[in-house]
Amino acid sequence: MSRLIRLARHLAVAVPLVALAAGCSSPENDELTPAELPPAELPTLRVTVEGTRLLDALGREVLLRGVNTGTRSKIPPFIPFAFQESGLAEHADAPPFEQALEEYFDRAASWGHNVVRLPFTWDAVEPVQGTYDQVYIDRYLAMIDAAAARDLRVIVDFHQDVYARVFCGDGFPAWTLPQPAPDPLEDCEDWYMGYLNNPDVQEAFDRFWANQDGIRDAFADMWREVAAQTWPREGIMAFEVINEPGEGSADETTWAPTVLKDFYDEMAVVIREVAPGAPIIFDSSGVSAVTAVTSLERPQADGLIFGPHYYDLWVMLMDDWTGEADLSQPLGRLSATADEWGVPAFMGEFGVRTTCIGAKDYLRAFYAALDGELMHATVWEYSWDPVDWNNERFSLVDKDGQESFLVEEVMRAYPAAVAGTIESFEYDPGTRSGVLDFEARADGLTEIAVPARTFPEGVEAAITGGDAHWSHDPTSQRLVVRVERAGRVSVHFGPR
Repeated sequence: MSRLIRLARHLAVAVPLVALAAGCSSPENDELTPAELPPAELPTLRVTVEGTRLLDALGREVLLRGVNTGTRSKIPPFIPFAFQESGLAEHADAPPFEQALEEYFDRAASWGHNVVRLPFTWDAVEPVQGTYDQVYIDRYLAMIDAAAARDLRVIVDFHQDVYARVFCGDGFPAWTLPQPAPDPLEDCEDWYMGYLNNPDVQEAFDRFWANQDGIRDAFADMWREVAAQTWPREGIMAFEVINEPGEGSADETTWAPTVLKDFYDEMAVVIREVAPGAPIIFDSSGVSAVTAVTSLERPQADGLIFGPHYYDLWVMLMDDWTGEADLSQPLGRLSATADEWGVPAFMGEFGVRTTCIGAKDYLRAFYAALDGELMHATVWEYSWDPVDWNNERFSLVDKDGQESFLVEEVMRAYPAAVAGTIESFEYDPGTRSGVLDFEARADGLTEIAVPARTFPEGVEAAITGGDAHWSHDPTSQRLVVRVERAGRVSVHFGPR
């Protein structure tokens, strides 16, 4: 986008707000107090897939912004926060599980998000073949309920990286490997290279895709158990079949459009045996997370969401963001793929190490590209624990729960629910001002998320079109807009 166009957009946001600050009101709209225009009450947090859009229970278009409850979920006790009952020495001074649970999700909710991607591993669910760990499952269910109580939708994500813990990864239990299982690797700094240079990892995936020793059958049984226990929770919005699957020794260009595509269709049937109508998220390969290119073809099932990931390779390897790369290019490719398939695009993972030079600018640029594509997204990651898996340094909080300087960048405004069709959205975190353009339906409530910590003194808005009114509800962290007449509406907003 040229500088001239950007300047015009920023002026379009700023000018109506300057008028409001000077004591003027929009000529055709009146401000209502929060008590007069509360947010909509949803009967459920579940969503439905309609083409490339996600709709809430009131038929409003939803844009998802959230966080992965990440890295610490990959190793025992497979929970993203420290808690006393874990029995680990490093958790001796941690609060009891219930208290830690509340504090953890209170923090996530304070960032203004409306979704969490909640990883689980097969290793945690079924550590011994044929025996499910109900203690772990109950804790996972408690996390779902705690998230939902704070209006955070939950994505149930089977998470794996380079197959298993013995390979510096996570996900599959050791009993799915040829026995005796190999000794755990010691140096895990470059764990992600295992997809490419570890023959044991490749063999493990080859065995899985070929269903040797019935591994895929056991995987399907595990998913039936997880889906059956989680789907009754109203906070569940989707099931993600597998995180960043590896092709093993196969050629990705032939494996992805055949083996992986058929696998997703098979698993959609399996999951919906116990979770009828559940949206299914399908991911491209682990390598595509740095190339933003995939050979995958669209699975045939309905109710699908494409869930790719993207990490800038230079930033990953050099821990430096120069600002020269155009993030709209890789995200645009992934978004275009989803559009071609006629499914929503959900960026399941993106993020940056807290040690990266220019980390804030990188996150800011990434969110701007997401807004430009109207792509759903969850940032990686949020772990509140003394242990940092493989020394990743991606968590938004440190081991003591202190927020990193990057939290400011994830607390952004976004159109959380729109009564109509979103045309475009742009937000400037520097001025905390934005503009939402949408094609409104009559008599519906549109809600723009405005995190209370980002807008501590409130929000001002100016609206054109639709005979619309607005109010700010700081408790729900929403700017609420009611449109009385269908048509094109523009909402300009900023800090009071």
